[in-house]
Amino acid sequence: MAGKMDSREMENLEHARLFWSRLVSSYPGPDKEIERFTHLWRIVDLADFARLSPVTEPKSRVFSCISLAVSENGDEMRGASSKLRTTMRFNQFNNDPKSTPYKILKDVWAPKGAGAFDGQTSRLKQLLQKEYEEKELPKLEKLEPHEFESCAEQVVYEKLSRLGNTPKYLYTVQKSARNIKAEYDVLKYQVKVVHRCKNCMLANEHLGHVVTDQEGLKDLWVPVVTPSVLRFFSYSIRACSPKSLQKAHGYCMAAPTSFWNQRGGQLHHAFKIGAERY
Repeated sequence: MAGKMDSREMENLEHARLFWSRLVSSYPGPDKEIERFTHLWRIVDLADFARLSPVTEPKSRVFSCISLAVSENGDEMRGASSKLRTTMRFNQFNNDPKSTPYKILKDVWAPKGAGAFDGQTSRLKQLLQKEYEEKELPKLEKLEPHEFESCAEQVVYEKLSRLGNTPKYLYTVQKSARNIKAEYDVLKYQVKVVHRCKNCMLANEHLGHVVTDQEGLKDLWVPVVTPSVLRFFSYSIRACSPKSLQKAHGYCMAAPTSFWNQRGGQLHHAFKIGAERY
């Protein structure tokens, strides 16, 4: 099978190997095995979700950012940067048949197609402004040209806040275009890990543990779960300790798979099978 892979698929497999090695170095030790795979599933699935987002500027090389926030009780919320939210709003009102169906992506915007924020100011920004006032600090000012509300991280915080929750883990990826021809069409849209911008860095602990802020993961391409990549991750799963595999079996039974697409589901299935075999 390896000899039949084209150059882009081989490159994709190398991305998977590098991504996994960086996750291992970022979360070392046998007690972090479940955590590593959990972060892997979420990032891979978020990247595949980002590849679904509509492309409205063919000449542009960089497109939307999408974030995922997970609360302490397991609630998962996704949110998009302002460029994608604007595109989705346009597609919804104009019924653009060439765009990605609004139904698939509506949950990165807001409940029932409402705006991403209740008002003009995000809840996170309001919280920071209040903290600055209480600590008698200078007025909160943005550190980037764009507004606080432009960021995907602000949207996921907003959604969890509406439920009375805050993020425990947060992940952000960014979509870029590659003019290539590959066996798997999805490979033409590469997605990479991105760190928070300076505006979102002001939020500190309010955004929880930001996995994609790990220095080792910065700017890494997120692999597409093609058959060769799935085999690689399956072998990595089987190398887990017996204790981790036992824990994994129970975790997989209760994992929130409703948001996951086919490839994310395949990766989850691989871990599930690996856990059951022990």
